[in-house]
Amino acid sequence: MKKMMILGFSFFFSGCSLFLPVSTPIHQHYMLEQLPSVSPHFSRHPKILMIMFPQTNPAYDTNQIAYASQKWQINYFSKNAWAMKPADMFYILMIQTLQQSKHFRAVIGPAFVGHQDVILNTWIMELREDTTQPLPTFNISLQAVLTDATTNQIIATKNFHEEIPLSNSSVQSAVNAANQAVAIILRKLSQFCVTKI
Repeated sequence: MKKMMILGFSFFFSGCSLFLPVSTPIHQHYMLEQLPSVSPHFSRHPKILMIMFPQTNPAYDTNQIAYASQKWQINYFSKNAWAMKPADMFYILMIQTLQQSKHFRAVIGPAFVGHQDVILNTWIMELREDTTQPLPTFNISLQAVLTDATTNQIIATKNFHEEIPLSNSSVQSAVNAANQAVAIILRKLSQFCVTKI
């Protein structure tokens, strides 16, 4: 009788684990790392550009890769994810791209202690695969604001948006399109900073 009670309790407590949520393991991690081809400027500007860490729409402030299959809806891939949050990867690429332009005396981050002339703030407003249209695309939207560090006056603002068609329905195709979109936006962002400063 005691053995039966012990077995019963063992089954009960082990059975409790059946009701716990099961986490889906991530199979693949992906990066945003495609840099644009930026032609260096031979006339270097004497100003120092500080690039702030990008702000992100909360829906995309995650390692999860977002997609939309219906209008006004957002979902996330369960078995695939970004290796880092998109803002982390985008920030590294922005620094590298603006440094490659060779237009500024220096391109620095917010950790730098010292003088800066112009501040670049960015907001990632959209970063997702969109399958609501007959031809699926990967969409990225970014807002950029240049501010005079001395007067705190806005120099210029611009919104960037890119939609890159997917070659097929795979996650790899979405990641490839995302990298292409990022590279295009970075090239346009570099041109924006160079022409406005």
